[in-house]
Amino acid sequence: MDWLKLQQPIIALGAMDGVTDTSFRQICHEWGADVVFTEFIHSTGLLRSAKYRDPILKFSEKERPVIVQIYGNNPDDFYSATKYVLSLGFDGVDINMGCPSKSVSGHGSGCALMRTPDLAENIVKSVIKARNEYTASISDSLKLYEKKHYPVTVKMRIGYDNVIAKDFAQMLQQAGAEGLIVHGRTLKMGYSGYADWNVIGDVAKNISIPVLGNGDVKKADDVKRALDLGCIGVTIGRATFGNPFIFHEIKRDLNLPTNKDKNIEINLKLRLNTYLEHAKLAFNESGDRGLIESRKHISGYVKGFENASEVRQKLIFAKTVDEIEEIIKSSLY
Repeated sequence: MDWLKLQQPIIALGAMDGVTDTSFRQICHEWGADVVFTEFIHSTGLLRSAKYRDPILKFSEKERPVIVQIYGNNPDDFYSATKYVLSLGFDGVDINMGCPSKSVSGHGSGCALMRTPDLAENIVKSVIKARNEYTASISDSLKLYEKKHYPVTVKMRIGYDNVIAKDFAQMLQQAGAEGLIVHGRTLKMGYSGYADWNVIGDVAKNISIPVLGNGDVKKADDVKRALDLGCIGVTIGRATFGNPFIFHEIKRDLNLPTNKDKNIEINLKLRLNTYLEHAKLAFNESGDRGLIESRKHISGYVKGFENASEVRQKLIFAKTVDEIEEIIKSSLY
């Protein structure tokens, strides 16, 4: 995989804990996501617990290219984790240096790594080393003359409590990172206020590796702004909740090739039937756990329609795929 060889602008599904499981990634890919990122997974935890790692690291061939996102603060564990996830067949590795959650940053991981640049640098170098050794080993064992490339990227914010994005990005590039996903808020901001796209643009113009912008991306004009600022595309996060159609709508409005008929009407029937497809996938992939996770998207799927509240309540309490199907049929007909 080579970021620069993908059709641009790249419109990707960003990594979100508890949201971007394999079922949702498949739905988003169907609706036009160019690249999908997994939920983040802990570099140490994935090495120690199959019960923890297996649900997160499950993916389908339908999702490709699919990038696994890893978080933590131990370079040695990042090294081992990288070799493990690449052996599973993921197309690349993304290092999480952007998560603002206290449960992550409070332990020196995620965005907290922006306060420890030496450690952040060592983590990138460990992942690059592991990736290089892995690609060399499979090329030798399979007698391949051309090594498959697994890009290593970093997801970051523009700072922890003050803006240091440009300097931090330059350090990451020097350490070997081959692309950045930059969210336009500091950790202190959380998800409040507005993403600062001028800072994202400053990063893009001061490094030579690809940059994907992130933060408040909802429509085609947001993608145009990202391109104007020097990004090669965007990742979309919260705006995708119950709304995988956003990838299609943005591509349609930018007059880009789409997976669906550009004239398709995204009405209540389509939304509910897509949720049914999502729920079936979730159950088939992860059983009852998957079905429960899919409920996070219900509000988005029914938003803006008459009787949305009533339909949402019924769907939230449905315990089986058959119940969901019956509720949708009775709501539509």
